[in-house]
Amino acid sequence: VSRCQAKLQRALVDEDFTSAHKLAFDITGNELTPSSKYDFKFKDYAPWVFRHLREDFHIDASDYL
Repeated sequence: VSRCQAKLQRALVDEDFTSAHKLAFDITGNELTPSSKYDFKFKDYAPWVFRHLREDFHIDASDYL
C-alpha cells in the first residue's frame, strides 16, 4: 500500500483492474517493514483501483491493512 501511495496520482487504465502484485516478507523485516513472527506472502490485487476507492471514500491507507 505504501509503495502505491508514494507514487503520484494518475488516471486509471484498463490494466489497473487486472493487476496483482505478489510480495514476500521474511521474519527479519527491513527498513520498510517491521519484523514478524513468521515469513509470509501478500498479494495486492488492483492496487491503483483500491487507492482510488480509498481516496474517494476518505479511508486512510493505514486502515487498509
